Amino acid sequence: AVFDYEHQAIERAVPREIAGVSVAVCTPEDLIIHKAIAGRAIDWIDIERVLARQRGELDDKYIEHWLTEFAAGLDQPEILERYHELRAKLGSPEEL
Repeated sequence: AVFDYEHQAIERAVPREIAGVSVAVCTPEDLIIHKAIAGRAIDWIDIERVLARQRGELDDKYIEHWLTEFAAGLDQPEILERYHELRAKLGSPEEL
């Protein structure tokens, strides 16, 4: 499953120009997933900021799917629980 995620994340990357150079950057959804897996305190702060900034624009089903997979695969249900707590803090999933 991890390899499926990695392939999807790469395929979903979007081109952005940085200092005159076109680079592929991950989507906000994939940034949330990467940071949730890392799980450091600063990562959860960053996730909250992305959720607030991207309100109503995120593919929550995609995030939920992969966080569920990683939480189970890593035997860390707190990953998904913490994500749900942040979503609840900021509003309903439909608002995010």
